[in-house]
Amino acid sequence: MEGVYLRSIRLDGVISFGLPEIDDRYHIWRVPFLHQNSPIGEAVIDAVTSLLIETKTTKKKILEDRILGRSNDSPIRKKTCDIPKISNIRNSVGYGDSEILLQKTPSESIDLIFTSPPYYNARVEYADYTDYDNYLNKMRKIINQCHRVLTVSYST
Repeated sequence: MEGVYLRSIRLDGVISFGLPEIDDRYHIWRVPFLHQNSPIGEAVIDAVTSLLIETKTTKKKILEDRILGRSNDSPIRKKTCDIPKISNIRNSVGYGDSEILLQKTPSESIDLIFTSPPYYNARVEYADYTDYDNYLNKMRKIINQCHRVLTVSYST
């Protein structure tokens, strides 16, 4: 598929494919388009027929714009900080110590964090905290790491 599709949009040699991810909810495969090992879009493939779903695959113009660093929204160039980063992590659930998991997570790579922090000494399993200051310090570290890994959200 790689040679045929990328040749058909004349981007062979410029874009490669990353590792496919299976999206069981919609019976599709998501295959990242990579340029210099960075994700710039994705090919979406019907898992049943193995055909490319062109309406859900990143358009050639968008790929070209991302490769060349052009803004594809308007003739006025946006500031770099206004362009959201493309997340390369999909539907992941972390299990373990949040502080450690978040330290290993790339900056601005998470779109949503859902958490239920422990109440200080509410149950026996939360007795790990020696005092309230120790508990608050741990929560501050986790919140700071959450802020670091979250992507910037934009409203239109």
